[in-house]
Amino acid sequence: MINLLLSILGLINSTYLGFLSLTGAKFCGAGSLCKEVIQSSWGSLFGIPVSVFAAAYFLAMLVLAWRYVSGKQDLAALRWQFNLSLVALLISSVLTIVQLVVLPGFCLFCFLNFNLVLLLFIFVALQLRRENGLFSIFNIEGVSKVAMILSVSLILPLLIFGAYKLGELNSSSESSLQIISAIDGNRVTLGELDARLGAEMKKLDLQRYNMRKQALERMVIESEAKKSGAGFNQILEEAVARYSTVTDEEIDDFYRDYKSQIPAGMTKAQARAQINAFLTNNKKQSAYQRFIDELFISKGIKNNIPRPGQVTVKRNPSGSYSIGNPNAPIRIVEFSDLQCPYCSKAHNAMKEILKSDLKDQIYFEFRHFPLSMHESAFDAAIAAHCAGKQDKFWEALDVFFSQQSKLKTTQPKAMLTAALTLDVAVLEACIKDPKSKSAIQIDQQIGIDIGINATPTFIINDRQESGIPTETSLRRLIQ
Repeated sequence: MINLLLSILGLINSTYLGFLSLTGAKFCGAGSLCKEVIQSSWGSLFGIPVSVFAAAYFLAMLVLAWRYVSGKQDLAALRWQFNLSLVALLISSVLTIVQLVVLPGFCLFCFLNFNLVLLLFIFVALQLRRENGLFSIFNIEGVSKVAMILSVSLILPLLIFGAYKLGELNSSSESSLQIISAIDGNRVTLGELDARLGAEMKKLDLQRYNMRKQALERMVIESEAKKSGAGFNQILEEAVARYSTVTDEEIDDFYRDYKSQIPAGMTKAQARAQINAFLTNNKKQSAYQRFIDELFISKGIKNNIPRPGQVTVKRNPSGSYSIGNPNAPIRIVEFSDLQCPYCSKAHNAMKEILKSDLKDQIYFEFRHFPLSMHESAFDAAIAAHCAGKQDKFWEALDVFFSQQSKLKTTQPKAMLTAALTLDVAVLEACIKDPKSKSAIQIDQQIGIDIGINATPTFIINDRQESGIPTETSLRRLIQ
């Protein structure tokens, strides 16, 4: 009867794990990181979540337990339970070791599954021993001794370590459940304070992550410099220099596009010097990230620094524009300003990535976040939104990002009608519709709520990332 109950509990637990895996739901229990464990390379076999196999095991055990109970102690059903539970225990033990030692996370429900498998094995073995039957290969007395040795040497330490791991996570100074005060008899937790701080706390979390990430990157570069015999600055400068050369053509293009923004009285030669410095600095930042990505991959180095909390980007009820399969392993949401030069660079980078062999692995969604410092950005966002109603949204982005300098002197609507084939009357009606303005404002508020204050900002797989993503950095997410 106990076997029947344990099988039912295991089936319920593994079914819930399957729900977490397939839907991406976040509830997992205090201090747990179910999503990180479930979505790791160990979380599936042949593309099927491990929880599905676990559910199949518990269902089989449930059927066999019922057969034993209803079949007047059918010894064959009991032996099959023993066979299955022994195999399941070995597999579950390996996966539990991986979870606790290898993966950067602890899944409460995964660990509960392991304990249910263990209990099933123990009760089935005791029941089989009580029936005085023989296992098809081993004498049941010998198997009982092996089970006892396994419990003491492997399973008991795992249980202790798992309890310690969960306690460590929950007692950490960063635990949202930590009680830090009491007001009028009501306990106040750290999580409640963080909820009040909202976006500001998210900014601090991201800043701390970036500082730790930079420290790790520096250690990797120092290790590479030590092996090559070169100095830290030398190896970094040589690597960055390979990708940060600015051409005369790029300077001329920038001068032409932003001539109206260059201070009066500045000569072309002076402007060229400043433009060269500006473009070189931008390229150095991108070159550094490219160098780091390639270095981490070539050395097989993992970044397991605790990341900032998940960012939930709410759906815009007025609709948004996206490309790709919603079930792709990489989900990117970009908050962008159509008058922002860095956003133009990000736009071109994402276009190249979405043309690469990664295109089937990415789901990309664009959100508007016009900044107050750019006077035409909001109107351009409305115009692009309305062009999208005529299936020309992405083309509208190309127009605005490639001709940003014109936004200071030309109406966004005129820019679109001159470059694209659009029904002008429909476009004008849409631009005047208050719902279009509301759609942009909703995107802005969603961005503000998750702590965004600059563009471009990327949310990649529910994590806010600094910098513009590259092919190499995205490949690291699906390795």
